[in-house]
Amino acid sequence: MSVEVLAAESEIRLQLHKYCRAVNELDAELLISLWHADGTIDCEEPALRGAAADLTGELIDWHRSWPERFHQLTNWIIKVDGDSAVSETYTLDVLRPAPGRKGDELDSHRRGRYLDRWSKRDGRWALDHRQFVRNYEWRQQVFAGSVEVRAQAPHQETAVAR
Repeated sequence: MSVEVLAAESEIRLQLHKYCRAVNELDAELLISLWHADGTIDCEEPALRGAAADLTGELIDWHRSWPERFHQLTNWIIKVDGDSAVSETYTLDVLRPAPGRKGDELDSHRRGRYLDRWSKRDGRWALDHRQFVRNYEWRQQVFAGSVEVRAQAPHQETAVAR
């Protein structure tokens, strides 16, 4: 494998991880930076299909509706061909709504895949298209007080974050 391919894979993996940070931290600026200006989204939930530039605000608002959210990536396969690439990345998401009337929460556990097309333009790898495929989801009751939420304060900006 060439150094160029290894560098491309590394840059794409970093972009994938920045996506998780952007939606977890509701960072619209970081989120939109992951797509090229003409990039597109195809997502079944929230139901978003079209130009990423027009839809990232809605994507952030949808994630904002879950007071606690945690996105994590597991396996990824990246295939680079010059200045183009495709990737398939598995994602594990836990979304917690605001407490119900009884103080109990019902966490939404989602498992799915990001099917992405990438390109390198002007020296930068970014998304041309993302399709989110949800493989399955379940809801799990969490009783008030059984899970301690620790990260209430916003994360500090670091050189790594962007």
